[in-house]
Amino acid sequence: MIYLICFTISLIFLVYILSFENVVDINLILLVIIVSIGNGGFYALSCSRNLEEAIIANSISYVIGIFAPVTVFRIVCSICRVHIRKLFLILEYAVQLVIYLSVLTIGKTGLYYKTVEYHAGPTVHLTKTYGPMHTAYFVSLILYTLASLILGLFFVQKKNVVSRSNVVIVTFVNLLVVGIYIIERLTQLPYELMPVAYVISLFVLMIPLIRIYSYSVYDNRNLFAGQIEKTAYIVFDKKGRYMSCSEYATTLFPELNSWELDSPIPGSGGRFNTFLRQPFMNFIHSDEKADSAGSSYEYRGEYYHYEIRPISGNRAKVKGYIIQVSVVTGAIEDSQKGLFNENKQ
Repeated sequence: MIYLICFTISLIFLVYILSFENVVDINLILLVIIVSIGNGGFYALSCSRNLEEAIIANSISYVIGIFAPVTVFRIVCSICRVHIRKLFLILEYAVQLVIYLSVLTIGKTGLYYKTVEYHAGPTVHLTKTYGPMHTAYFVSLILYTLASLILGLFFVQKKNVVSRSNVVIVTFVNLLVVGIYIIERLTQLPYELMPVAYVISLFVLMIPLIRIYSYSVYDNRNLFAGQIEKTAYIVFDKKGRYMSCSEYATTLFPELNSWELDSPIPGSGGRFNTFLRQPFMNFIHSDEKADSAGSSYEYRGEYYHYEIRPISGNRAKVKGYIIQVSVVTGAIEDSQKGLFNENKQ
């Protein structure tokens, strides 16, 4: 029954966290999904009727142990504003995936479990002897836990970056999970405590993390929803082909409604061609690659400012461009007036 309760609570947490999808970091959502899947595996294990069913359920439960530590580490990096290159992110999950693939060989090879036996006493459980890949799993668990602790403790002194109480919470969760896991392995308990540990960890983590992300200018997209509604964004690929635009962009440039996606800019007509086409072409064909270019123009008594920026892909290569256009409201400073007059000439 305890496994069913833990699985149900995990699903409730998942529904709850998805209601904050525009606020929380994707890694927190991923963590809740991982815990839900893993706890489903623990519940399935408790209901298994033979060794084959138990092995399948046990393999599902390992989703937590293998992927949760790296995801918690990514959450700590997010809290501490530590940026890790995508290549390392891919490598991290690739290594964990290899370990999980070895889990799927249980009962067929001795990579993860050398032997495994099914027991259906008061609680269904497996007795096993571990293979080399289980050692790799344990090492990865310890390494990611230590990395999370070291990173958190390093940034605990940087009060303008991370809250000390949040570091304490993450440290507590890491030590709780690893501590319970070690206790299970040393005592050879006939039942699993990990589902309870994961549910407690999620409960402890979710409230402060949601609070962090709710006030984060990096993660909370709702903070800037109004800005997006009042600013036009037009996106092109690296060859200058039109790819997409924001809704407000079609208000400033109605011709965008008739432009064909993934196609070159139409040759003539429209406000875009009048005010933005030439500076955009100059920017993408310039021999001196600048970080951005911008200027202003006047249309029917309204003043607009635009900025052209490259969109970076892997290894900082340009994969496209974005043009941002906004209305200059309020009083116009003398310097702006001079700029507008220059543009008119």
